[in-house]
Amino acid sequence: MNNISIFSVPIWEKELEIDQNSLQDIRDFCLLLSTTQKSRVISNYGGFQSKDISNTITSKYPMNIIQNHIHKEISNLAKIIKIKPNYKFKLANVWININKKGDYNGLHDHTNSTFSGVIYIAGDFTESCIVFEHPHPIEYFFYKSIVDETSPFAIEEVALKPKPGTMYIFPSWLRHKVPPYKKEDSRISIAFNFGSILT
Repeated sequence: MNNISIFSVPIWEKELEIDQNSLQDIRDFCLLLSTTQKSRVISNYGGFQSKDISNTITSKYPMNIIQNHIHKEISNLAKIIKIKPNYKFKLANVWININKKGDYNGLHDHTNSTFSGVIYIAGDFTESCIVFEHPHPIEYFFYKSIVDETSPFAIEEVALKPKPGTMYIFPSWLRHKVPPYKKEDSRISIAFNFGSILT
């Protein structure tokens, strides 16, 4: 029999062209920012999550590198999904995440957005950095109970292993989590949301 897959969940991956010196400058900026403000607590258990970063900051070096890449890939995504001509994507917010040993993010989604994304800047990437949950975990439980663990129908979650400079974009409703960081240094990422507006 042929398998006709329908209603798939897309996650877009892009290896951004950011040189090592720029990644280092972005890393240093993120670490410096973490010393100037108190972490907010949303889905994070430990670690640092910044306030939303203003356009005044993201328009200047080194964060303008990140902002330019985000805008470019948002524009590309609009073409890929064939957004209607009277709509456009607009960046909603950008923030910084810094996880030290033992820090993690619980299962969550990003409400009031269309798509969300994350760019990885620094840290150890030998283990998974983000884990996506099956969008219908309760209904899927039945399949897991009757099939071998190697079957695609047994998959409850998918873990991704990025590299420095990797960007992921995904539907904002897709629930995800960040496993506890196990190394002695810091894993740094920059996350963002964007939505659709009438032009």
